[in-house]
Amino acid sequence: MGAEFFAQGANAATAAGGKGPGAGPGRRMRTAHRWIATFFLLTVAANFAARIFGEPAPWITYAPLPPLLLLMGTGLVMLVVPGAGAWRGRWLWRKGGANDGACR
Repeated sequence: MGAEFFAQGANAATAAGGKGPGAGPGRRMRTAHRWIATFFLLTVAANFAARIFGEPAPWITYAPLPPLLLLMGTGLVMLVVPGAGAWRGRWLWRKGGANDGACR
């Protein structure tokens, strides 16, 4: 996967049946994170709009909290998972591989 990949473009890799860049569960996580962020933005905007007319109801005040918690969760997963995979690979390499030397 060298210069040919970049010459064909990313869509050619996915059309050929291979996994292109950004394919898989990470892409779904990023998409979910973006939609949750959009919903969070809308709840915060509704909160400020409701404050124009006085003190809003408590459910409007606290409406941004569930999307914020989901944003924190998806953000932490996207932050930790790539590093955890790299750490696990280094740890398995130090231990002698996934099979602990049974097939050497």
